[in-house]
Amino acid sequence: MIYKLTQKNVPVPGTNTRTKKWYATTVTMGYSTLPMIVDSIREKCTVTRPDILAVLAAFVDDVHQRLQAGQIVQLGELGNMQLSVLNHGGTTTKAAWTPQLIKKAKIVYRPSVAMKNAADTASFQRWSADNNEEATTTP
Repeated sequence: MIYKLTQKNVPVPGTNTRTKKWYATTVTMGYSTLPMIVDSIREKCTVTRPDILAVLAAFVDDVHQRLQAGQIVQLGELGNMQLSVLNHGGTTTKAAWTPQLIKKAKIVYRPSVAMKNAADTASFQRWSADNNEEATTTP
């Protein structure tokens, strides 16, 4: 994983002052598009490209339906997904609460242990825009 350093102006706890601190932020290295993923799957098995696309489209439709039905969707090695809601400020009494206080639904994703392990075992390399910064690798 490639990272770069970004300076942020952050508050100093317990004071009304701010200070500048450096933080690592990830550098994206492009996208993996659906056609790229389909081609990669096709190379690893005997299923054709149209069949893979059909299965993935049906999979996405099915996940949408299950989320909207209030189910937790367990995706094995990927993890779990479920819908949650964002609310406007609560009310002081249960009787005063109305559904109009719900702002929107959001998808909550919880990675599996395998996905967490993939993140935990990532190695890091500092990005260098020019030769003034030396690239360093950290496990």
